[in-house]
This record gives sequence, C-alpha cells and structure tokens, in this order.
Amino acid sequence: MAKFLLTAKTCDFVPPCTTTNAEFYKEIFMKKTQNFFRVLTVYLILCALNLAFVACSNSGGGGGGGASPATPTADVSEAITADTLGLSSESVMVSATSKNTAVAKITDEVYDSADIVSLDANTAVSYLKSFKITAVGAGKTYIDVKTKVISSGDESHKYIPVTVKSGKLSEKTAAAIKSVVTDTEPGTSTPATPTPTPTPATPTAESYSITIESITNGTVTASKTSAVSGEEITLTVNPADGYALDSLTVKDADGSDVTVTANKFTMPAKNVTVSATFKVATVTYSVTIDGAITGGTVVADKTTGIASGSTVTLTITPATGKVLDALTVKDSANNAVSTTTVEAGMKYSFAMPENNVSVTATFKNVYTVTVGSLTGGTVEADKTTGISSGETVTLTVTAGSEKLLDAITVKDASNNTVTTSKVTAGKKYTFTMPESNATVTATFVNPYSWGYAGDIVLSDGKFITVTNYETYSEQLTQTAIAVIFDTSSSGKKGVGLKQGTGLQWAFGDTIGCTTNISTLAATKTGSFYVSGATFSGDGAEDGSGSLDKFRTAVGATAGTALSSTDYPAWAFVEGYATTAGLTGTYASGWYMPSIGELCKLYRKITDVNNALSKITGAAPIITSGDENNYASYYWSSSQEDDAREGVWVLIFGAGQVTGSNKACIDYSVRVIRAF
Repeated sequence: MAKFLLTAKTCDFVPPCTTTNAEFYKEIFMKKTQNFFRVLTVYLILCALNLAFVACSNSGGGGGGGASPATPTADVSEAITADTLGLSSESVMVSATSKNTAVAKITDEVYDSADIVSLDANTAVSYLKSFKITAVGAGKTYIDVKTKVISSGDESHKYIPVTVKSGKLSEKTAAAIKSVVTDTEPGTSTPATPTPTPTPATPTAESYSITIESITNGTVTASKTSAVSGEEITLTVNPADGYALDSLTVKDADGSDVTVTANKFTMPAKNVTVSATFKVATVTYSVTIDGAITGGTVVADKTTGIASGSTVTLTITPATGKVLDALTVKDSANNAVSTTTVEAGMKYSFAMPENNVSVTATFKNVYTVTVGSLTGGTVEADKTTGISSGETVTLTVTAGSEKLLDAITVKDASNNTVTTSKVTAGKKYTFTMPESNATVTATFVNPYSWGYAGDIVLSDGKFITVTNYETYSEQLTQTAIAVIFDTSSSGKKGVGLKQGTGLQWAFGDTIGCTTNISTLAATKTGSFYVSGATFSGDGAEDGSGSLDKFRTAVGATAGTALSSTDYPAWAFVEGYATTAGLTGTYASGWYMPSIGELCKLYRKITDVNNALSKITGAAPIITSGDENNYASYYWSSSQEDDAREGVWVLIFGAGQVTGSNKACIDYSVRVIRAF
C-alpha cells in the first residue's frame, strides 16, 4: 500500500473582507480546478514513466513472443509537495491508500469542507474527529479544512486536528505535525516531509461582545459594542426627564459583577451585559443669603438639598444698636415668598417653593427711652430699648395716693420736646420715637381741697376745686355728686346736681296739705330778704329729718314710697338717688332743705352755680327773672309758722323768702346732704 505525505499551506489568494461569498467560492473553485489539473499532470507523468519502465523490463527480459512483464508488488511511497498543490509552506499529514485516493482526499475533503473547528495543538493530537486550518490577515479570508477517520479493513488512519491563527502555524504546532507518522500497514511508517519552520505570527487578540439590556426611563450606551480583554469601556447614561440613575451594573458571561467606576469598566476576557435602573428624581432646591447684608446677619437652618414644601427657618441677629428693618425672600423668578413671623425681628420661616430662593435683609438704627426720677407717681414705657425711629412708644401713668398727673414731658437727645398724645387722661400717653434717644419726665399734684363753698364733691367723698376739676376731670376716676355751699362748724353741706321743677309740696286735699305739721314749723323774724331774715322753730335750720317727719305726719306706710301725685316735691326728694344715678354710701341721706339752709345756699349761689355749670349733666339753680318767675321759687321743708297750709319758699330770682300754699304748682325743689 502506498503512503503519501501532503504538505498543505495557506492559500496565497484570499479576497478582501468586502469580497462576496459568490466571488469567494468562485476563486476557491478556480483554485481547486488548477490544483486538480496539476495533480492530474503529475499522475499522467507517473503513468508514462511506469509504462516506460515496463517496456524496458520487457525488452530487457529478452525472448520473443510477447510475454507480459510482472506487476511490481513493492509499496510505493511518494510525497506530494506543497508546490504541487499550489499551497504555502505550512503542512499537515494526509493519509491515503493510493495516489488516487490522495487526490480525492485533497479535492473532496480538504477543499470542500465547510466545518470550522478550533483546537490547540496539544489537544489536537488526542482528537480523531476533525481539524481546521484558518488563514487570517490583511487582505485574507478563511479556508476551512476537515478530514475524517478512514478505515480500511483493520487499518485506522490517524489525522491531526490543527488551528492556524493569523494565517500561520506556531512552532509548537508545526513540531507536533512533524512528529506524527501515519501508519498504512502494520509495522510500517512513512516519515512526514519536513516542514520549514514558519515565521511566528502575531496573534490577533480575541474580541468579546458588550450587550446593553432593555432599559426604561433612560438610556445607556457603551463606547464600543465589542472589545478585547483589558480595554477601558465608557458608559454614557442619559436619564429621561424627571428620572435619575438608580443603579448601573455590568456582569460577565458567568454572571459575575464587573467593577464600574465613574461609569467606566475594564473589559474582561468574556462577553458582558450592561443593565441599569432609573428612579423618579427627587428635585431639591437651595437658599442663598445675600452676602451684601450689613448691620446684622441672616442664617437659614438649611441651604441645600431642600425639597419643595419644606419649612426653612431664618434666624436674624442685628448688630448692636440695630434692628431688622426689612426681610425679603424671593424665588429665582423674582416672586415674593411669604414669610411667617416666629419671633418678631428675630426669627421667621417660609415654605420652600418649587424654585431656588434668595434672602436679603436691611437693618436700621435703634434708640432707647429713659424715664426720669419721679415723685408722686410712676411712668412706664412699653419699650425702652431697641426702638426704631418712627415706632410708637406708649407711656402708662400711675398716680400716687391723692395725686393726679400734672404734666408729662418727652424730649429727644437735643432737648427738643416730642409731642405726646393722650390715650387716657392721666393714665396713658403715646409718642413717636424720634431719630435719637428720648427722656420722659412727669410731675404729680394733689388736686383735692378742704371743701370750700363752690368746691365739688366727688363720689368717694373727696372735694376738688372747680379749677382742678376742670384741669383733671379727665383723670378723675370719681364722679361729681354735689357742690359745697355750707362750711359752718356744724359740718359741710352740699347741694345735689339735679332738681325737680313744676312740683307741688302737697296736693290740695291730701293730709299733707291740710294738716299742721308742727315738727316742721319755722317762724321768721326780720325782713323778707334773705339778707335780713332769721328763722326759729323745730323746722327752721336743720331739715335732715324732715322727710321722716313728713311721712309720719301723712301716715305713710313704712317701706312704701310717697305718692308722686299726692306729694310731688316729697316724692322727688325720696327718689333722688335713682334720679341722680347714685349708688353706695352717697345714694342715701338726701333731704329737702329747711328755710334756713336755703338761705345759706342762696348766699353762695354764685359759687354754687359756677361749679354746677362745670359739671356735665348738672342743673344750675334758677336765678333768672323776679318774684313772678315761679321756677325760681324753691320749696323748703319748713312749714310757715303754724299755718297748716303754708310753707316757706325762697325766691332765688329775687333773693326773698315768702310763705306759700302747699298746693301751689310750678315751684322747684333741690336736695342737700351733709358731707
């Protein structure tokens, strides 16, 4: 059996990467055809040589007659060289039982194979299934070769699977090829044709893929779609509007994490997959404090990363002698942001808008109020420090016992008087703070008097002169209830502020009118003019008990008021407290004056009426006209002598005294009281 050594080499012709498959296979076909004819030529030459050899042998054998020469039985071993096949210098072993089968193997199995199997040289020797020769390089393409195990009887032909990278076999692979002998018969072997040692090829680094998974709410792109191990890959992340990157992950083909730093990673020797998740972005804003603020500081409790709706608190710290003048908060669109006062001038807050915010503030000078040393009372200012010009300051006055405010004065630092406004006389005043410090002084007086004729009696029993009453009436907490007319040693007496007019002493047919009430009787001596008249008798000088005497005389039931129809003048006296609106101590004790007391009242009529004219709601005693003006006729409680129907009256318009019938109408009545 013949054995052949096929020296196979990578093809010199390899179309560029742009060559179409049709063109590629066309060139393959043409090349195979050329090789076939080359092999056929070799085969024909061998056949010719063989015939010549037979002919020579026949002629050399002599003898005639045409005996046929014997067919040689020795094995033929020939090498089919690479040049014969049109290949380059790399070799592999091909085993065949004859030249024909060798050619067939070259034609059918080497060039017609389409399978690609990649194995290294060490592994190749142990495999008997397939091998591949791959020629790769600039302007080259692939040639795929596959052989199979061929069995002939008990013979098993071995083949070496080989992978050629970058168009050339490594030295190690070439050596392995050379060391393999393919047996064609038991116990025989044919050494392979030595293959020249090729120039080592520079290996082409293997490239790995980069796959981006399907991502929502954003995109991720890689700087390359494939890369060799060790390359740095940059990932570009673009979140959709309203979203932010949540996680960015790179995993290799085994599911192991690949470290990503600043959106970059180093390519491993494996394919990788990139995935990312995006989350709804949390938008935050900032607060900027104006750096040009003078006269104080403003500090925000938070300045960055502030979510819309969050409360921001501003703390204000004015410099010494300053206070906050204005605080302004605006968003980046220059819209004012509303603030809430937490502590006036010191702390404010606002709700963060959906925008950045800027804060500015202005401060102004502040001043003090000093209250001077006072006697007789006190003055307190509602503010004494940190007062801005234009602010209102309120002064509260408290007078001492039996004292009233006489004057209150405010002056600025230049000793100019600052106008004060009365809120409550003697109690409360205000002024507008000047552009300087201010000083307050006050004086207090005792307005009350001993109680001279013409002085006013107050509701607490104190007396006050008419002058002081006018001056301090607004400060007085008491009300006027009477005017002093009698200051004799027997005690002070005052006349009430109200009077009854057009009243009868007693109606004509009543007991009071027809009865002689001796306990009220008074006898006159002297002239009818007040200046010359004197009176005597039980009812002449003191009328304090006259009401009780009258009630007894007319048989009035205790606890029952006198009839205003039967006894109009007396009913007025009895109900005077109600008429005058008096309560407390001075709601009782009022009575109708005797004729002697009326004369004393007349003698002080000028002072009394002057005082009455100063008291709001008081009725002056009628002094106008003459004896014919009955309104100026005032009843006394004194009965005229023992005349049961006569009563002494005083004509204030004429200054005279006269007796009059109890039933006369159009007369007036006053009440008096001791004080």
